Amino acid sequence: MAKYDKVMLVRATNCGVGWSVRVREWDVRLEQWGQLVILATPGMAGLSDAMAQAILSAHVPVGEIQITEEQIVRVALRGSLLAEPEEKLVSPTMPQLFLAAARYEDREGNARAIIPIPWTVLKPLSPDKSQPFLGIECQVISGLRNPLSARRRGRVRIYAYAAQPTPETPTRLRLRSRQEGQKPLVGYEVYLQAAGDGPTVFLGRTDVAGEITVPGTDPWYLISIKHGQRLLARVPLVPGQDSPAEVALPDDEARLTAETYLSGIQDELVDLVTARTIMVARMRARMIAQDWQAAQRIRDQLLRLKPREIFSSELTRQQQRIFCPDPVGQKQIDLMFSEMQRLIQVYLNPAEVEQLVKLLASRQKPAT
Repeated sequence: MAKYDKVMLVRATNCGVGWSVRVREWDVRLEQWGQLVILATPGMAGLSDAMAQAILSAHVPVGEIQITEEQIVRVALRGSLLAEPEEKLVSPTMPQLFLAAARYEDREGNARAIIPIPWTVLKPLSPDKSQPFLGIECQVISGLRNPLSARRRGRVRIYAYAAQPTPETPTRLRLRSRQEGQKPLVGYEVYLQAAGDGPTVFLGRTDVAGEITVPGTDPWYLISIKHGQRLLARVPLVPGQDSPAEVALPDDEARLTAETYLSGIQDELVDLVTARTIMVARMRARMIAQDWQAAQRIRDQLLRLKPREIFSSELTRQQQRIFCPDPVGQKQIDLMFSEMQRLIQVYLNPAEVEQLVKLLASRQKPAT
């Protein structure tokens, strides 16, 4: 069978009221089955045409990938340059989307392993009809970094094959932690973008099992996964291909804890700066009016506000309590705390209050 590219399994069954034709493709190079195609014909006269049409429908275009740029590849479909007869059955349309797989071969060209490249699709761009031998130019859309070039070491061939979405078939998306234990990630936000274009729609949050159902109403989706304000992943998903589809993500609980804490600190800082600004303005007004007792009362209120040093030390202690096992998450935590420390140093600078207190003291000195 190794000398063939495709093997078509065809079965015709007399149903009493006509014939049922079932066809399924076996791709020899990728060692995988295509979807089952079922057609019906009322009589024996149309059986051969029904078989031919079912074979065309079951055919999954496959081509080798040629990398041209970082995010652009060309797919050289097998058999694309063969001459076509003048009269033919309706050919399948150009695939809207390709998936990718890496075929690892030995010295004789036999497959050692065939591994689908996860979370990666190839979206065809405008075809060059004048130069079909160049292949189909496709944009690489992936949740991985360098999904194709990273697998080029050794005897490896990267193939593209047409995606076969299952209409109206939902897919369970499962989120798991990368860390040991792979605990389910609960409450993570999932957004959908149909075919990678148009508006992004909020789908919902993952349940207690870290799962959420993705509808099968579109051929494919670009899925964004967020936790708090952080975008954790953006991956393509073809409904019906694999269910559940599992995504391993960094455990983001520590970063979200820091984000929530710092959000509260920021609100407290805004309130404190607002109160201090109002008190300083009122104190200046009382001093201009030479209402020294009122100015002293406002001064005392100003001095009772939380000082910059206490704010900063509380922030440092909280930062030391939060640890994230994910290095990227820990770096983000440190950056958030550093930015908050900077804001505290800028907006709680005591110089203005100290100068105003000294000015009040000098104005109150008895004349000699």
